[in-house]
Amino acid sequence: MNSYNRRRLYEDLTESKMRSCFSLWYNETEEKSMKLLYLGLPCRYFSDSYYQRISAGRLTDEDVAVGISYSGASKDTVDAMRTAKRSGAVTRSSLFTETPSIRG
Repeated sequence: MNSYNRRRLYEDLTESKMRSCFSLWYNETEEKSMKLLYLGLPCRYFSDSYYQRISAGRLTDEDVAVGISYSGASKDTVDAMRTAKRSGAVTRSSLFTETPSIRG
């Protein structure tokens, strides 16, 4: 992630009302969410696809959704991010490889 994208992510995370993290990998999602909570930023995380979709559908334009994925192609995480975007939330991704699936 370049410095411009890091800065945008920082601004989105600090200026949003709620932060939601979505991933199929429980440990990765929990770790990122805990770091945000430690910084005093309200955050919730979901590794279960059903909860991801419900949560994503309740986000607003004051919220940010972060998708965490190794490949960028995890169907449930991509679906949750698309739902969050349709709900008006800012969407950001944390990818471990460069793939286009989760971006957008």
